[in-house]
Parts: sequence; structure tokens; C-alpha cells
Amino acid sequence: LPPDGHATAWRSHSCVSPALAKPLIRHLTIEGTSWVLAVDDIGPVEQRFGREAAPGKRIRPDGLELHWQQIGILNTLDRPEVPFFVHWDCPDAEHPSATGRIETSISIDTIELSGDQAAVTDVVGSDVALENPIVAWIDDEEPGVSAVVFRTANGTVRID
Repeated sequence: LPPDGHATAWRSHSCVSPALAKPLIRHLTIEGTSWVLAVDDIGPVEQRFGREAAPGKRIRPDGLELHWQQIGILNTLDRPEVPFFVHWDCPDAEHPSATGRIETSISIDTIELSGDQAAVTDVVGSDVALENPIVAWIDDEEPGVSAVVFRTANGTVRID
């Protein structure tokens, strides 16, 4: 998850507490994909939700303990089009996406979402930009992430 406040599609939920992991993983296995927004300041998100973010932590293979704050994961159970939020409490150099990073020109071009656009706008608020990558709203029977399009040096790649 890049710590830059941009939208990121995410299939793994390693930051979920053990008590929530089983129902959330079961939901995602049956229902599909959720997505997360990494934010520099979790405070405005906590204000919108009316509660504090929950702490998370894990130990990287090199022994470094990573800490973060997360909020909104359970909202994805009922509203898969709505993201959850994470704020990393570590320097960018220690962030998991920086570990073993290979310089690449691959980036997210578009996240295709279906569902209640107003619900996403309410949850995301105005402090997170969804313009880059572009969130494209599509008609689909199932709400949530329908596809992610990546920009590469050889063109775009779409993952449904």
C-alpha cells in the first residue's frame, strides 16, 4: 500500500485483527475484492466515522515491527464499493511496498467500481483525491471493485 493517499486495490487483509479476519476473509472469498486508501492523516477519517482508528501491527521477515492505524474495514462487509483506510506509522523507507522494490513504470491507471457512488463520496470525503488513479464508475450487478487497469511500459493491463 503506497503511503501517498492514492487509491489502491487490495486483496489481502493482513492488517485485520484475528477476531475480524475469519468473517472478513470469508466475505471477500465469497463476495469479491475490497479496496483501501492510504492516508497521511487519519484524523479527518476518524471524524467522518465518529470513532478512533484501530491499531495494527506485524513483524516483517527482517524482524522490524510495523505499526499502522486502520478504520472502516467492517464497512466493506455491507458496502464493498466503500474503501477502508490505513495510516502507516513508519517512515516511507520501512513501508512494506518499499522493501525489495524494483524500479518500475507500472502504476494504477483506473479502478473500476460499481455500487453507490454517493456512499463512497461520503466516506472518502474531500481530503483524499480519487482523480489519480481514476476511479471509473460502471454498471455492474455486484457492488465493489470490478477491475483494476494498470499502466505499463508496454500498454495497459486489465485485471478483472
